Amino acid sequence: MPAYYTIVQYVPDPVSGERINIGVVVLAEERVYSRFLSNWKRAKCMAAARMDIESVVEFAKQVETITSTQQSIRYNGTTLDLNITKIENIIKNWCNVIQFTPLRWAALSPEATLETNFSRYICEAPKAPRSKAYTRYNLCADAANLFKHTVFDLTRDLKSEDFVKVRRNLCGSRACHTFDVQLFNEKPLLAAQTISFYKRLTRDLDDEIRAIAFDLIDVRDRDAEMPLSVVVHTDDLTNPHYLEACDTFTKCEVSVLKLQEIPKWLSDFRSLVV
Repeated sequence: MPAYYTIVQYVPDPVSGERINIGVVVLAEERVYSRFLSNWKRAKCMAAARMDIESVVEFAKQVETITSTQQSIRYNGTTLDLNITKIENIIKNWCNVIQFTPLRWAALSPEATLETNFSRYICEAPKAPRSKAYTRYNLCADAANLFKHTVFDLTRDLKSEDFVKVRRNLCGSRACHTFDVQLFNEKPLLAAQTISFYKRLTRDLDDEIRAIAFDLIDVRDRDAEMPLSVVVHTDDLTNPHYLEACDTFTKCEVSVLKLQEIPKWLSDFRSLVV
């Protein structure tokens, strides 16, 4: 059965238009489906001193609770029935902190439409990795996910996730190197390597640090202007290998980032992204 879906967005300041995707609502002929954030940390950071975030969280809980039974919900003293006509009116008329994107048609089943678009458009705030097995592979995957969601937030382009490339070659002046994450639109725009210091042997770390530094220097020699970064993770900020690596990468004239700093870094190069 075909369905329509809309992305629910939290807009802390409707004047500036800054927003974050918080949920997906799918409307089919017989019922409504919904799914919202389970981790509101990122949204609460955007909210800053605003008090309305709690009402937004409550709104999301109500929608998720009642969509299966098709009841009405109340928000800001208004009773809402979630059907296609009502959603279309909300899209046209709501200009407060909760807004909906225009309805889009989907050929998948309602259940598949919900899961597919939630995975595509909703960025759950990454939890601090606690596993001893948090490797470079895990860090690369988390970094790529943040790249995709941040680029979408900046461009509002449904195809923006296609610009983010994982483990793609980037040529320097002497050789080509595999970079963990790149933003690529006909040509490389910016790139990042990742390194995790979780429970690593010293020899392995030293070799990896040298290899990453060589990659950075070689690419920087070819293109002095390309934004480059290294996303690092450690369970011990006093680890001498971590501190030495940060110093080495900084001397390569690149940004050294923690995972949660990726959105800010990409925003600094908005002109390249948009």
